[in-house]
Amino acid sequence: MTDAQPDRLDAQAPDPRTQYDSPESLAEDITIDLQQREMLLLEWKYDLEQRLAAISEGMDASTPDGIPDQSDLSAQLRRVTDAWDGVAAQVKLSAQS
Repeated sequence: MTDAQPDRLDAQAPDPRTQYDSPESLAEDITIDLQQREMLLLEWKYDLEQRLAAISEGMDASTPDGIPDQSDLSAQLRRVTDAWDGVAAQVKLSAQS
């Protein structure tokens, strides 16, 4: 994974953080194509990586209740990464057919 931010999809694409309860539900959403699901999960993953980097650099000011802490974000990143890996594998298989 590079440090470059993934290209944003068009403005009509759903924001995965607000449109889906979980990365798994996004990965399983057959109403959008595989490539779009892959890109949305990649954006979600990138966002979490950036938030965790900010915390590790001491840029996490006192957070109000309800804001995930580092361990919560790390767990969420693992789930998003697992979902992204699964969708990316499906994209690769579909490209080979």
